[in-house]
Amino acid sequence: MGSSSAGVSLIGVGVTAGTTWRDGECVRRLNARELAQTIGDRDAAREVMCGNPDVFRAYNALGRPCRMKPDGKPNPAFAQADLTPERPSPSPAITETPLPPQAAPAFPLAPSLPPRPDGERE
Repeated sequence: MGSSSAGVSLIGVGVTAGTTWRDGECVRRLNARELAQTIGDRDAAREVMCGNPDVFRAYNALGRPCRMKPDGKPNPAFAQADLTPERPSPSPAITETPLPPQAAPAFPLAPSLPPRPDGERE
């Protein structure tokens, strides 16, 4: 996912050459983005990004270890991590039964206007 080119020219004669290559980190980011945005699987996207050693170390430092190490072996820190998300207890307003729906009050759509003195309508 990259390219290089070079060229030399003299009066009347020119030579150019070019090459392309595949950048693994660029492909990794592209795959993670597609998993997260197109398919909607953010967990899989995170694991793809964990194949990068810097991302792997960052998640481990935050206490949210990746399932696999960048070399493809299982991460022992993942098995030892307490991955239960801390969620606040639901508020009483959310757990109470909802109120029954009520009819909307009947309001006029627009105030009525007095007739114009010249008798014309707007």
